[in-house]
Amino acid sequence: MILLPRCLMVCLLMAVGSVHAKDATATLDTFDDPAQWRVIASTQVSGTIRSERGALCLDYDFNGVSGYVGVQRDIAIAYPDNYRFDFRLRGESPANDLQFKLIDASGDNVWWVNRPKYAFPREWTPVRYKRRHIGKAWGPGADPVLRDSAKLEFTLNNSVGGKGTVCIDDLRFTALPPDAMEPRIASASATIAARDSGRAFDGDAATVWRAGSGAQRLTLDLRAPTEFGGLRIDWAEGAHPAAYAVLSSDDGRDWRTLRDVVGSDGGRDWIALPESEARHLAIEMRDAAGRDVALAEVRVEPLAFAAIPNDFVASVAKDQPRGRFPRGFSGEQAYWTILGIDGGTEQGLIGEDGAVEVAKGGFSIEPFVIVDGKLLTWADVESAQSLQDGYLPIPSVDWSHPDAQLRTTAFVGSDSSGSRPPRSQIIARYALRNPGATARDYTLALAVQPFQVNPPSQFLNHTG
Repeated sequence: MILLPRCLMVCLLMAVGSVHAKDATATLDTFDDPAQWRVIASTQVSGTIRSERGALCLDYDFNGVSGYVGVQRDIAIAYPDNYRFDFRLRGESPANDLQFKLIDASGDNVWWVNRPKYAFPREWTPVRYKRRHIGKAWGPGADPVLRDSAKLEFTLNNSVGGKGTVCIDDLRFTALPPDAMEPRIASASATIAARDSGRAFDGDAATVWRAGSGAQRLTLDLRAPTEFGGLRIDWAEGAHPAAYAVLSSDDGRDWRTLRDVVGSDGGRDWIALPESEARHLAIEMRDAAGRDVALAEVRVEPLAFAAIPNDFVASVAKDQPRGRFPRGFSGEQAYWTILGIDGGTEQGLIGEDGAVEVAKGGFSIEPFVIVDGKLLTWADVESAQSLQDGYLPIPSVDWSHPDAQLRTTAFVGSDSSGSRPPRSQIIARYALRNPGATARDYTLALAVQPFQVNPPSQFLNHTG
């Protein structure tokens, strides 16, 4: 007998009638009756609901203005420790933001899944949101955990505007067992040297599984179907393949490729495999470039390892010396100021450590200094920030170190053509000095990074 949390047995009564303990999944809405739903929309945005072959369809038009439009209904849900929502979706719609919202009884606290610039499928496509996907959007409540909700909502937020149709069907709710915090490898087998394969996951990087040369495969058994977020693989020094693949299987017979890795340089490889689930994993050597391959350690990482790209970068940053990644990926507070001009359509940012973000959501240029072969990062220096003449909107960041001094200055200039809105460009200036009397060898390294100065923990109309 399957025992469900009290919420499935009690709190869904308003939505689906009596739910019995044997029901692992509850159908919240089949959308046969669109009258239970209402349109919500901001001023001047229009939307209408209609039924289409048992599905609920929203026809909308932003009418040339920004705003939102969606459908909402009253439905009381109390949540177990782990759960998921499933529904089917299709649409003929521009790539506006798709937001799935759960609102408490006060109407003030909102949890959501926000999918910016969503590519709406034209054919019916299953969509699944699990507990870990749903986060607190806003509200005065101090508890960030979603425990009860009174309303459920599908919303389109204007990203590109226009008009279109979005259809929803078969909305279901399922109680789940807790996520596996640390996936465990139970056993391993290999095409050769099977007796040594356990050395690849014994927690000791000094012991290695030697695969020899040529195409070999190491198969890992997780004992049961397990969700995971990626792999961390350590190759023995000078004994890595030039190419390999990560595969997964539910039964150990039918395999699917999760990731092809080409051009590995050895050492530690971090493999992001977000939202993966399998019982068996395999690492298949495909090009050993004539060398013997030796695998020191492989670790299966939990879902949080690479749930979103920012999580993956933060996971990699934990394995690196402080300063190799922006401080925001280490959970440290990062400060910045805006770079822009009056009436300009684009703005940049300069961070307290001297990185310059070239546009909203764009790449950043981060400075590093190499002195006599030694790398200096923001974590190795004393930093100070200032404005030119104490007040002009031309910020500078000064690095001070016994071996080097660096000043990074950034500002925005505009063209002189009189165009409206004015075209603007960021100008960055770097001054590197030797503070001592001894001659030294200096390199100013400007790294073009796929990170924003606005850190991932902050939200400035755009998540870093």
